[in-house]
Amino acid sequence: MNEARHPGSRRRRPSTAGLIVESWRALGVRHVAAAGALAGVNALFASGITLTRFFGVADYLPAFAVRCALSGVCLVLALTAADHLVDNGAPRLQSFCLAAAAAAIVAAMASWYLVQATGWSNFFPANTRIDIQRTQMAFEAINGLIYNGLGTAAYLHWRDAQVARRLLHHSELRRAHGGQRLQQTRLLAMQAHVDPELLFAALRRIGILQRTDPPSADTLLSELIALLRALMPTDHAAASTVEHESKLGLSYLRVVATAMKDMTFQVSVAAEASTARLAPMLLLPLLKAAIAAHRGVAPHWRLDAATRPGQLRITLSAAADKDDSSTADSAALQELHERLVVLHGTQASLAAASGPGTHLTLTLPLQYDNRPDR
Repeated sequence: MNEARHPGSRRRRPSTAGLIVESWRALGVRHVAAAGALAGVNALFASGITLTRFFGVADYLPAFAVRCALSGVCLVLALTAADHLVDNGAPRLQSFCLAAAAAAIVAAMASWYLVQATGWSNFFPANTRIDIQRTQMAFEAINGLIYNGLGTAAYLHWRDAQVARRLLHHSELRRAHGGQRLQQTRLLAMQAHVDPELLFAALRRIGILQRTDPPSADTLLSELIALLRALMPTDHAAASTVEHESKLGLSYLRVVATAMKDMTFQVSVAAEASTARLAPMLLLPLLKAAIAAHRGVAPHWRLDAATRPGQLRITLSAAADKDDSSTADSAALQELHERLVVLHGTQASLAAASGPGTHLTLTLPLQYDNRPDR
């Protein structure tokens, strides 16, 4: 009676034959090219030894070509199978040694019987006893072991170099990811740091308004509290979004607007851009640098966030008098550019248009995966 297999039981390990067949199913054009290259190398080294020692070279060429081709095909099949077996836990040295030996023996036997079946000329004349002619397989197998040993050693050297290159690449990726996480941690620390000048200025403003205009004082206090709450990092703050950073910037603008007469602002975030990934403390420093440079001369501000194919584009603009030649703090913009390089490399940019007023464009790669572990 057959027992039903429990869903939680361990999966049976594939057999050696199954793994070999699985490796051969994955053969492609590059394996065919490798077999041809090995056949050519074999012919190059063997031609000087074999063809010059026997008469009737032209008669032996078909058999020689068959032997070289089969040696290349068998070695590629054997190394492919050994490679797959090693990846699945088989001993490395034994697997590749057996592969080289098996390829040499199979190629020698297959080529000899194929040439015999076709009636082509072999090493020995046709009138030579058949048992003597069969000794040719032993000599070809020995020669094949030499060639296959050299080929296997070269392949293992290339394989180890590829593994080392992949490990180095993964190590560089981990180092870059670690640098990004460190930068994000620094940005979170900056986010939690409250600008003392803004805080004390807002508190002084609240004190003045409390005596002259209590409703306005309550409004400013509410906006200041909202700003301080938005500045508090959360558990997933490293995976901030455009929507969250825009709210933070909006809270900052509201606090600043109460202290700057006639200042207005408009924030427009497209629906597809609201959930896009945005590192913390990229938008707020941009607002601070721009407003500080045009304080009092650019009262109407506009912040737009939209997406393009593969890109997130955030634009901060403000009209100003034609005589206004102020520009955003270059040191602040340079610091922001350095953060962009660490976080996104060459995929991010910060462009400032010339002329009166402000027109800053922040371009970032469009990402929606907001998990902090990525």
